Amino acid sequence: MNALISGLPLGYRFRPTEEELLDYYLKKRIASERIDMDLIRDIDLYKIEPWDLQEIYGEESREWYVFNKNNKKGGRINRCTAGGRWRDTGHEKEIHSNTDHDLIGRRKTLVFWHKGRSHNAQISEWIMHEYRLETPQEVAWVLCHVFRREITVQRKRKYRDNEEAAALEKGSKICGEESREWYLFNKNNKKGSRINRCTIGGRWRDTGHEKEIHSNTDHDLIGRRKTLVFWHKGRSHNAQISEWIMHEYRLETSQARGGMGPLPCLQEGNYSSEEKKIS
Repeated sequence: MNALISGLPLGYRFRPTEEELLDYYLKKRIASERIDMDLIRDIDLYKIEPWDLQEIYGEESREWYVFNKNNKKGGRINRCTAGGRWRDTGHEKEIHSNTDHDLIGRRKTLVFWHKGRSHNAQISEWIMHEYRLETPQEVAWVLCHVFRREITVQRKRKYRDNEEAAALEKGSKICGEESREWYLFNKNNKKGSRINRCTIGGRWRDTGHEKEIHSNTDHDLIGRRKTLVFWHKGRSHNAQISEWIMHEYRLETSQARGGMGPLPCLQEGNYSSEEKKIS
């Protein structure tokens, strides 16, 4: 969802944390209080199909935030649409405050099934994270994060939590914020005709996957995206693959220029070769 707000630099996105979604946006909606910017709309998600959201919001995006009412039949929520159904994956996450660590809400993960009913339905690439406040009484509103995810097969995560935490802490210290991804300008550090991608502790290896980037207006080729993975704990054939991914962007020009790319850590919710995990 693009934050098309006057005064912000091009490329900024609406990326609230889970605590902010619950403790600020959802609380204000339940209390009917004014929210500073109208970025989250009231939409009955069970009266539309998920792909209708792009037309409703009028922008090209892969994710949307929506206030949705609890549409119950008896004691259960009716999650059927005209063309399919949102099915609960059984995965529910507790959301705690970062300050006092109190439980403030929960996140339920659902997947959209369509092209048939019951056992004949097919799973789609549409995912919903449904956020609700932890309150003694049932509230009328929930906040939903709907997004479209490419279904791919990837290796199972084999790193330990303390290694991930240490790497994220180091990246946060450089950029001065807690995050799982960063955008950087980087010079092409070449030795001869090849770029030296070695660090003190490892090496960025090209995966061989390169994507062409075309303009949305005239469809001209404007650049390319190269995908690299970081290998460490050894050199050459003894190295181990890590969870770190780099997308290196470069302009399509006659002369080589510096690249720019995000350095994201693999997110939970990708598809593993051993088990399917959606979060």
